Amino acid sequence: MGPRKSRRVLIVAGDPSGDCHGALLVRAVRQQAPEVKWEGAGGTHLKAAGVHLLAHSTALAAIGLLDALCHVPPALRLLRCLQRQVRQHPPDLAVLIDFGAFNLRFGRWLRGQGVPVLCYFPPGSWTNSRRRAADVAAIADKIATPFPKCLPAYEALGAEVVFVGHPLVDQLQPWAERVQPAPAEAPKIALLPGSRPEEVKHHLPVLLGAAARLRAEFPSAQFVVSVAPHLAAEQVQRFLARVEGPVETVVGSAAALAGATLGLVKSGTVTLEAALLGVPMVVFYRVAWANYLLGWLTYWPRPKYIAMPNILADAPLVPELVQGAATPTRLAAEAGALLRHATRREAMRQALREAVAALGPPGATARAAKVVLEMLGLSSCLAEEEERS
Repeated sequence: MGPRKSRRVLIVAGDPSGDCHGALLVRAVRQQAPEVKWEGAGGTHLKAAGVHLLAHSTALAAIGLLDALCHVPPALRLLRCLQRQVRQHPPDLAVLIDFGAFNLRFGRWLRGQGVPVLCYFPPGSWTNSRRRAADVAAIADKIATPFPKCLPAYEALGAEVVFVGHPLVDQLQPWAERVQPAPAEAPKIALLPGSRPEEVKHHLPVLLGAAARLRAEFPSAQFVVSVAPHLAAEQVQRFLARVEGPVETVVGSAAALAGATLGLVKSGTVTLEAALLGVPMVVFYRVAWANYLLGWLTYWPRPKYIAMPNILADAPLVPELVQGAATPTRLAAEAGALLRHATRREAMRQALREAVAALGPPGATARAAKVVLEMLGLSSCLAEEEERS
């Protein structure tokens, strides 16, 4: 038998975490089917994985409605660019990763063009929202979700859904194995403001204010700020320049969290990282007040929790401080209570371990790659080749 026919996949991710998970998926597929050609929209991770980027889309990730409105013109340009490419060179499969506002619209158009669609990390997959599940099911031929919570909603709709688990389980295992926890007499406190410039702007001053208050009570404490790889160093340094006392900066959230006694963690995927690394935490989030008020008025139903471990467990495992409650004083008070009580920290660690068990065993990306190969019709080809060898 001659070489397999080359397949073409269009992949679209719209934020740094989606870009990272997409790159892992591309590499996993390439290990078994190197002839597959990849193109699409994303960021530096997808590009490094060998995807031919038609456009950079990670700058379009929005925080709040007003921010999203500012991104409408470039999002429309991206949409037209991708539509033009699909018309000229129809792919064998489109893989859409999160990026709900854009990918739901683009997915509907792709279905009209007869392009098979796989939704990986479908928008809202950490919830059991029937409404969001219906939006995704309407555009997807198949859904690969990292969270089991959404399965009942998809199954009730008759959607073809596969629980693959979360890639963070594999990604963070080396950190958990090789990093020793900080000694009790010199606690390490990880400060995680977020990966976007707007998040750093709203969060880092609050975190540094909390650190100053904690330093007064715990003078031997070490403070470590996580800086996202794509952020310019000066975006963080201009805030640190006004701080009394040493504050270390490291690249990446895992480096900040590994071995930490406690984390002050902005809401989002990074709360799962902290949970997987066994780090007790206080979770917070702030946006511009106009964005907050618009979101409060328009987002319905309002979520019960914002921290991913709390959502997974459907219980308040970790404290949450949102908007006006996310002040240096409140953050320091919650963090201080945890630092003073080792039994409370250990109880939180145990609860977090139980919550993240729902993310599945190692091998999530390999399972997602299997779904891609099946949709491309390559899994049977690979099986035949293995039998002949």
